[in-house]
Amino acid sequence: MEFIKGQKTKLEQLVSNMKITIKSDMNFIKDNIDLDMCCFGVDKDEKLSDDRYFIFYNQLTSPEESIKKFQDRNIFEIDIKLIPSTIKKIVLCATIDGQGTVKDVKNGSLRLMDGEREVGQFKIEGKDYTNEKSIILAEIYERDGIWRLGIVASGFNGGLGDILRNYGGEEIEESELTNLDESVQTKQEDLGKKIYLEKKDRVQKLVLEKAPHLIDLTKKVTVVLEKKQMQKVISRVVVVLDKSGSMNHQYRNGDVQRAMDKLLPIALMFDDDGELDTWAFAERAAHLSEISLNNINGYLTKERGGWRKWDIGGINNEPCVMQEIIDIYGSSKLPVYIIFISDGGIYKKGPIKKIIIESSKYPIFWQFVGIGGSNYGILEELDEMEGRIVDNANFFSIDNINSLSDEVLYEKLLNEFPIWLKEASSKGIIKK
Repeated sequence: MEFIKGQKTKLEQLVSNMKITIKSDMNFIKDNIDLDMCCFGVDKDEKLSDDRYFIFYNQLTSPEESIKKFQDRNIFEIDIKLIPSTIKKIVLCATIDGQGTVKDVKNGSLRLMDGEREVGQFKIEGKDYTNEKSIILAEIYERDGIWRLGIVASGFNGGLGDILRNYGGEEIEESELTNLDESVQTKQEDLGKKIYLEKKDRVQKLVLEKAPHLIDLTKKVTVVLEKKQMQKVISRVVVVLDKSGSMNHQYRNGDVQRAMDKLLPIALMFDDDGELDTWAFAERAAHLSEISLNNINGYLTKERGGWRKWDIGGINNEPCVMQEIIDIYGSSKLPVYIIFISDGGIYKKGPIKKIIIESSKYPIFWQFVGIGGSNYGILEELDEMEGRIVDNANFFSIDNINSLSDEVLYEKLLNEFPIWLKEASSKGIIKK
């Protein structure tokens, strides 16, 4: 079915179990234009009265998971059966970041899915707009006990703020905007604290249920995050494992598995999917399965038949895996925190330096960790490396994964990442 502007359809005619997935894609005639998607629930008075139902990149799910946004993607999943009675309408919006406007859309679509089956599509074309910065794409609303989908496709010149004010009651005069901004900021800060505390509690309950041996580590991570005021940070977390021949003894004696145990809690608190993207490298790179609470126990002995069967050569070739990581994560809308573990023997100084400099324009931070080795080469010269937009890498080395207390290890791991977050945000590398 192809929807048109203004069309209204009963949801029960579109989906089988009152659970709908909404996907949106837009291509632009200009470069460097970013698209942000959000949705929010409003009450019977058409007001956004509960911030917990404002779903966007920094709050991916409502309390009972009735509304969910897929991380780093413009996909929303809405389960009408779980929507509380206080929410009467869900508004889906798109906002153009940067210098562009909705008229710069070359082509786009809003697709409605029943599971994997597409049940309808609305085409979005820039020629239908002028200087609007944001657009209400659709509304899902309840009337007389029946939930319906309405295609709105109405633009707003003032961006998302205009849309939110449209659902905030009285029109706001120009003289009131400063006070409004301060009020909104305070409300957002309070909401951020509440979200973090709920997430902290939720994560610890999951750890106790699925991997209780990690609960102490998880609590230690939260202490360091709170100390560094990083409670609201959302980031993808990637670990890169040296699998060259000189590392074999650390795999055999369990040090690498212990390192994974210590790193997963960082991903649980930073990354909303609670997974640690995992790579291994030697002469070649291998993208392994993500590490999560479901598979952390014995991960290295089970993944792809166990670490001994990873056929990626015996010598270390850092540039191969670093380039693959840039290719995959360079376009991420979220910051990407990479923990790169090596035992040294690094000799490809030129290629590594080139990649680090190149990646400084991407939302990627490299945290190199030397464990039980020597000859770290270029990694020991990071502080003097020139030519980067921001300082995007840090290095420290330890004798073995147990030579530092957990608290000190987390302090070192998270020492320069928050500094990079601020600098990368100020230079537009991380999109706000």
